Amino acid sequence: MVDKAIKIIFVDDDETFVKTFNREANKKKIIINHFFTAEEAKHELSLSTEKLYAGIVLDVKGLKDKESKIPDHSYFPKALMELKQLCPSLQVYGITGETDSRDDWSETFKELTTIYSKELEDINKLLAQLKDDSKKIPHIKLMNTYKQTFEKTDKILAQVEQHSLLHALEYKDKGGVDIAKVLSSLRLVLEAIVKYINTIRPEVVPTEYIQGDVKFRPLLRHLRSDNYLCSNNDYLYKLLDTAYTCMSNHGSHISNQSKYGSCHKPAGINSVRMCTFAIMDIIEWSYSLNN
Repeated sequence: MVDKAIKIIFVDDDETFVKTFNREANKKKIIINHFFTAEEAKHELSLSTEKLYAGIVLDVKGLKDKESKIPDHSYFPKALMELKQLCPSLQVYGITGETDSRDDWSETFKELTTIYSKELEDINKLLAQLKDDSKKIPHIKLMNTYKQTFEKTDKILAQVEQHSLLHALEYKDKGGVDIAKVLSSLRLVLEAIVKYINTIRPEVVPTEYIQGDVKFRPLLRHLRSDNYLCSNNDYLYKLLDTAYTCMSNHGSHISNQSKYGSCHKPAGINSVRMCTFAIMDIIEWSYSLNN
């Protein structure tokens, strides 16, 4: 099986080299998200997007922040440590255009990272190592396992919703409030899918159903009455209905549980799994509407 393309964070202030690196990365199905400074990269990763990436490449000589005009080396040790602490699951690789100094940098930081030069041969060594290392990362393994779904999520979901879906797939039972948070985040993923459908097929999801809060029950009735779900018989309707009910009652509206009576039992790990895989089926359906 061919693995899904992976994304990396790439920090370098040299736009010409960025183009070179991007060209070589694309050949290996590596997509770069480029930032001029480490501060910008840290901001991106602080938005709960770690699980969307497979690694970080950091220029040894760079700009400390947006206000800096002249790149230097002084920022690198701190930036390296901060990125490793912020994203413990990701490897951080150093890269330098000062080929004569690469060995010295490698010795200095040998306990923390590997330093590569910006020569073409070294770039390809770095990219090959990154691909190999990424296969050991749990969330990359999951994305490859469910490649058929995650090849579509970039078009349908924002980064935060993609991260929530991965988190749910990785989820281990911690009970109570934690399960409620996961189910609540999955409801937001489902609502994001509905809003995506509105942009590509407004007759399927008319705007009136997504203005303000998503009006999911009326939307379901619309989908069923206008036969948008008929090709899947009742399966997709029941899937949407059951998943949304679970994510609402046990997630977003958990504080209202008492009104459902004594039969309203707390959700468990199987509820998370059911809702997660239901959303993955719904992603497949929504993607098919535009293809």
